[in-house]
Amino acid sequence: SQRQSVIEKKFNTIIDKIKSLPDNEILKIESLINIMTYSKGKVKGEIISPYLQKKAIEFLETTSLTNSNNQLKSFYMKIIKAKKAKQDYISKIRSVAQKSKKITKDQFKKAVNKMIKNNNEYSTEFVKLATSISNIETISLSAATEYTKKIITFLIGKPPNHWISTGTLSR
Repeated sequence: SQRQSVIEKKFNTIIDKIKSLPDNEILKIESLINIMTYSKGKVKGEIISPYLQKKAIEFLETTSLTNSNNQLKSFYMKIIKAKKAKQDYISKIRSVAQKSKKITKDQFKKAVNKMIKNNNEYSTEFVKLATSISNIETISLSAATEYTKKIITFLIGKPPNHWISTGTLSR
């Protein structure tokens, strides 16, 4: 009577919950009932105890979290390795920059003088420089020659002995 009333209320509550579920969840409930019953022994067909149900859920959640944690650890290690590689690369760049030779004024002047091979001949780099200057806003060849002379004089600190002619640039 009173026990019957409690069971009927619980039964009706379960039925109401099932009725409120979407169709795709109904199939899952059927599967849940089939899976959560004993399949062998003298308790065959009975629903597995709430204790074992909780243990099953805990196992699933722990396994799921473990997989997620492993993925997070893997991503974290990749980030650490990438940061280390970046630091190593920056260190190499700094090392190369510190080891690079400091060029002296005399070495620079010699390098500029090498552009002018000798008093009668000019290197291709030098002719390219003079030609590039002549192409700036379509200035004349004589102006380009003069500008180039001023640049070289500024760079080496004295006017060159022999100078390029406009004829050399026009060839």
